[in-house]
Amino acid sequence: MNPKRLFLIDGMSHIYRAYYAIRNLSNAKGLPTNAVFGFISMLRKLIQEQKPEYIGVALDLEGPTVRHEKYQAYKATRKPMPEDLILQIPYILRACKAFCVPVISHAGYEADDVIGTLSLKATQQGPGFRYRDQRQGYAAAGVGSRSSPRYCKGYLAGCPEGRRENGR
Repeated sequence: MNPKRLFLIDGMSHIYRAYYAIRNLSNAKGLPTNAVFGFISMLRKLIQEQKPEYIGVALDLEGPTVRHEKYQAYKATRKPMPEDLILQIPYILRACKAFCVPVISHAGYEADDVIGTLSLKATQQGPGFRYRDQRQGYAAAGVGSRSSPRYCKGYLAGCPEGRRENGR
């Protein structure tokens, strides 16, 4: 029996990756579409190749997070999101809706905190768990799979304040 799998995508990671991988792409009206095209391409590939039973996209919300409360200079030197990327976010959200992929966020927490918490909850539903590093852009939890947990320690079930043990 194959385990049911949950794929949680770090949406902003995928969006930025698509934005910088594909440059100077726009529609006939001049609206930039590079991030939309790249994000949809990655989402379609994941769905076609992995055929997940459960899937979701975690996105950061605007505003400070618990990390800002603990460290005032958190992301203080990060540049703001490029204007031509901001214009594409609503279309990416519409694409998620069209693919019936829920978008998951929680005020005060970043997408990877949400992924960590939901991954932990998934592991509590069954014995198996598999995690792929954020650099790959998603986590995958398999109920009943042979792989072992290596990520979720450090996260509290309802309040993701911890970090992964390996410090990444």
